[in-house]
Amino acid sequence: MSRPDDNVMWKDRGDGRKAHYGPGKQPWDTALERGWAPAAAAFNVTRYLRRDKLLKHSEESARVYFRWLRELAEEEHGLRPARPNVKAAGANQALNDLIAELTPEELARCGSYA
Repeated sequence: MSRPDDNVMWKDRGDGRKAHYGPGKQPWDTALERGWAPAAAAFNVTRYLRRDKLLKHSEESARVYFRWLRELAEEEHGLRPARPNVKAAGANQALNDLIAELTPEELARCGSYA
């Protein structure tokens, strides 16, 4: 049985991000602050790419997490300004491990890596 909102994408928070968990601090904010974000992003990319329901939503989510992981890797290497309270350590390793794990088809679905 599906929930009434299964086909609705996330509610817009008004700041370009989406909120599944209501207003205020989201779990992703906590992951960024605690240093869990690189592993969480890599996990979510594989999770959403390999899911067989809500395919459009799943692929969009995988692309978002892939982009966020790339941004963290860029912060870790000083290619992008570091954000306050964001721990990006380990992002490059997580990105490299993720790329090694994904099939060429899955990587292509994440969008351009270049």
